[in-house]
Amino acid sequence: MKKYILLTIVFIYLISCDHYDMRLKIINKSNQNFFYSISINDSIYPSSPLRIYKKDTILEESSFVSSNTINKEAMLGKNSWEYFVKKECENGKIRIFFFKDSLILNTKWDSIYKYQIYTEKMSFNFKELEKLNWEIKIK
Repeated sequence: MKKYILLTIVFIYLISCDHYDMRLKIINKSNQNFFYSISINDSIYPSSPLRIYKKDTILEESSFVSSNTINKEAMLGKNSWEYFVKKECENGKIRIFFFKDSLILNTKWDSIYKYQIYTEKMSFNFKELEKLNWEIKIK
């Protein structure tokens, strides 16, 4: 009976483990801080990459990469980035919009979204991401 209970516990543990695909890395090689937004098409999403907590504190959950650092983007599920790019993204290309932190902090997101204001936009298909080892560099 003890073996059955132990096997059941191990089985439940194994099927309940969440696997994350953390291949995508945003590498900031510049001397500036950036926010970024990942999109499936050529339009910035309506929701801001900035998360505010208690007035002026930026949460770590923000899509933010400070100067000379690396941010790993996690997606739930094994090989989920591959599926996302190939199946979810328009024309099989992921788009990443970058915004200088001053732009995000000093401009209302409604205006940024309405006029599609960004500092830089990059787009990649699956093969290009593989060639780059899933490392997107801001210079």
